[in-house]
Amino acid sequence: MDEAPAGVRRWNVDEFNKLAEIGLIPFRGYELLDGVVYAIGGHVRYWSLRDYEQMMNGGLITPAEHAELVEGFLLVRPQTGAVESWIRMRATDFLFRAVDTDRFLPCAASVWIILDDSNVAIPNISILRGRLEDYDRDEWPCGADALVTMEATAPSIPGDLEMHRRQRARFGIPEMWHADGGANTITVYTAPASGDYAEVRSFGLGDSFVSDALSGLVVPVDEILRPSRRRA
Repeated sequence: MDEAPAGVRRWNVDEFNKLAEIGLIPFRGYELLDGVVYAIGGHVRYWSLRDYEQMMNGGLITPAEHAELVEGFLLVRPQTGAVESWIRMRATDFLFRAVDTDRFLPCAASVWIILDDSNVAIPNISILRGRLEDYDRDEWPCGADALVTMEATAPSIPGDLEMHRRQRARFGIPEMWHADGGANTITVYTAPASGDYAEVRSFGLGDSFVSDALSGLVVPVDEILRPSRRRA
């Protein structure tokens, strides 16, 4: 029997029946095992971009779930806590101040990056080529548009991070940053090759790193991870 990865979206019986009602699985020949849809015989049901969009339109999954399509699996991201949310706000603020917005477009969560028919990335933060005017309102960005993706966690979740890292590398996204609010580090993955990143470097508070994907932008870790003073 195929094994589903940790973090996969698990369905209840009512949802399983609705999958059949909207035509995503036949009424016969599939079963629900531990919340995962399998063809009778043990093969897990892999989902496509069309399936993913149909689930959204049918209300089976919602944007609040932050479910991504990774190698045909629906992976549900952990609920965002205060630390992760704060890191995203800090990073977004820094990037809009620091990058050349005529050449680079920072985007917060909820922007889909369509990689192929079995992979839809929804990074916490992404930095795309060009300007907003370069993108069509009726189309999502594709993998070739993405220069950097960033994930914020506190603490990190190794299995979840690994699947996303390999996905981004396989589709040639030049850099992935992982901001770990538990360890107060940013790990930078570069040089995608053979389905993973060949170079990995970690930086702590007080350090800075250079983003080659962003034309040599210097990124001080403190700009993203150092706690702000509370307002009185």
